[in-house]
Amino acid sequence: MKRIVTTCAAVVTILAISGVTQANIYSIVDYPAYQIDTKTSLIDHVSGTITADPTTGVISFASFTIAGATSYTVASATIDPYYVHITPTQITLTQTNPTNPLGYGNLRLSGLTGLSGSNSTAVLQWYTPGNPWVAGSNPWPGYTGTVGSKGSGPLWAAAGGLGTDYPWVVATVVPVPAAVLLGMLGLGAAGLKLRKFA
Repeated sequence: MKRIVTTCAAVVTILAISGVTQANIYSIVDYPAYQIDTKTSLIDHVSGTITADPTTGVISFASFTIAGATSYTVASATIDPYYVHITPTQITLTQTNPTNPLGYGNLRLSGLTGLSGSNSTAVLQWYTPGNPWVAGSNPWPGYTGTVGSKGSGPLWAAAGGLGTDYPWVVATVVPVPAAVLLGMLGLGAAGLKLRKFA
């Protein structure tokens, strides 16, 4: 009975530590309906990850790929957030926040693609207007993917009458594989056992 209690305590402790002190990895959501490439008329696809801490609200890392007729990958993006809402399960853009003077939420990821010339920079950007809308801010939701020497060449720019995907879910959490979680639990239990006989 004592062993069961000890193991349960280890499980609770490890789950608490992994849930509170670790940043989560989120997978960027692909919105093919809005990613029709203006240069090729093909549907582009977006993938990538964002590392963020739902407790502190800090985004520490992001990378992404825009794949179409040409693939553009930013291995380490510059992150420019404005009222981004981070929960343990997803990243969204805040629409209502009493401390937000303009109401809107915005997230811009940008960086070098590793390609030369006019394809050297890529940008992903999501925008959600405030609810209620605040004068002085853009009233339309937006989602853009751009490539260019300064990220200025539009691949797509969705705005206005967007469907049920708005307000944007930028990314959803990547589940921790069961094998990894079980390994963490096993290591925790082993550590308790070693301390017991030390």
